[in-house]
Amino acid sequence: MANPKAGNTQEYISFFPKWKNHFEAIHKILQTTELEESIKWGAPCYTLKGKNLIGMVGFKNHCAVWFHKGAL
Repeated sequence: MANPKAGNTQEYISFFPKWKNHFEAIHKILQTTELEESIKWGAPCYTLKGKNLIGMVGFKNHCAVWFHKGAL
């Protein structure tokens, strides 16, 4: 069964109760930055000046945060 589509980060987090504490901690930190939050590829993505910088994703056995750019 495919994951349902999230309309925002909070909704995405609700799809992964196992990783809720991890995602909420990361989300709280990222909200203190100037990054813009959106859903891309079905998961939260944070951008700066239109460039993808940070994403987070949940899986059955792990969750991940990735950094799209090494430097701006």
